[in-house]
Amino acid sequence: MKKKYPIYHLSFPNYYLMCATMARFQEHYESPRLNGKVFDFETFADAYAKKHDDIFSYYDDWAGYNFPSTVLKPFFAGAFSPLSRKEKAVLKGFRGLRGRFYVIASTKKDKDSIAHEMVHALFWLNRKYRREVVDYLEKQPLKRVRRRLEKKLNYAPKVHLDEINAYVLTGLVDDLKGLGLKKHRRKLLKLFVRHFDVSPRTKKGMRKLLKRIHRWKFKRKKRQK
Repeated sequence: MKKKYPIYHLSFPNYYLMCATMARFQEHYESPRLNGKVFDFETFADAYAKKHDDIFSYYDDWAGYNFPSTVLKPFFAGAFSPLSRKEKAVLKGFRGLRGRFYVIASTKKDKDSIAHEMVHALFWLNRKYRREVVDYLEKQPLKRVRRRLEKKLNYAPKVHLDEINAYVLTGLVDDLKGLGLKKHRRKLLKLFVRHFDVSPRTKKGMRKLLKRIHRWKFKRKKRQK
């Protein structure tokens, strides 16, 4: 049996619990305005609503999450205190884990999002693969795509190429359609298969990948009286 990747998939029972749990970790990683910063949930919610016509639609907007283990460091160090019960549960699960690893999350019934998040994880973990993808995409005219990623989809510039790769390989959202990205699929898929011997676009390929990751079920804990 092949060795497991240091990828940890958190499976949630519903979108609300997933989004409420993962929001600050994710936005600290890739928000154009908040990445690398320390903030409370209210600050994040206000900023998000301001960008979306004063509507906090976050729980309806996102179907999956991903971030590298480095994101957890300031949370463990107490920079984001006070933590919510949900955030504490995440940290408890990873406390004591050594080395580089990657966290992905989706609801248990959402198979499509897992493929997208898996591509992110492997992109970050495999330096040679990442370098080849970046080398290819940096030569492409992607100015319009980058603008759409930042203005419409709320991604920080540092993750643009990562997101382009993941969306091209696993399916484009509406905001990225009509920008000529499909023509890159053949090349990016070839790079992925060369490094991982499977395609993230097939059920068979995903079954093989899922056998090589760690999967945790995230359950809501009852509040203590």
